[in-house]
Amino acid sequence: MTERKKQPVVSSGIAGLDEILRGGLPASNFYIVQGDPGAGKTTAALQFLRAGVAAGERCIYVSLSQTAAELQAIASSHGWTLDGIRVEELSASETLSGAADQTIFQTADLRLDETRKAIERAIEEHKPHRLVYDSLLEIRLITGDTPRFRRELIGFKAFLAKRGIVAVLLDTQTSGGDHNGEEKEGNAHGGIPPD
Repeated sequence: MTERKKQPVVSSGIAGLDEILRGGLPASNFYIVQGDPGAGKTTAALQFLRAGVAAGERCIYVSLSQTAAELQAIASSHGWTLDGIRVEELSASETLSGAADQTIFQTADLRLDETRKAIERAIEEHKPHRLVYDSLLEIRLITGDTPRFRRELIGFKAFLAKRGIVAVLLDTQTSGGDHNGEEKEGNAHGGIPPD
């Protein structure tokens, strides 16, 4: 019987989770951390990035939903800093500043395109080993439907895989929404409930 080659792993930054996972998350994949507001998604994401910084890796937190000041406040509440973590604040509406001058209508297609380009530029500029993307809720709202949202995730997954980036994508559960998670579960390499 041939011995299976052990896949490289990266620390999640959470000792108990790494123990359960036999060392950490398989490298070069992307994972979804989903939960209600206040469940600990951002805390788990910061632990993931802090583990990367400790390992000498370039780390980036791309945020469509929180400011750098809010992230620093969360880190400070745990006695941490954001040293070594690049925070890239993006807003789905702010990415339109130049494009909005060229059209009367700010369509969902235009918002989605400009948001995607801004995220890709940030990744190309900083060339991270690890990335946190906060949050999928904003992209779901822009896309407006499950098939389109799924296509965006597939494209983003391919973009990250080509660059060997290990990513954690945060997703806030919405009450009364009609999505059932299938669009994410079919694309992510794993899901981690923070609670």
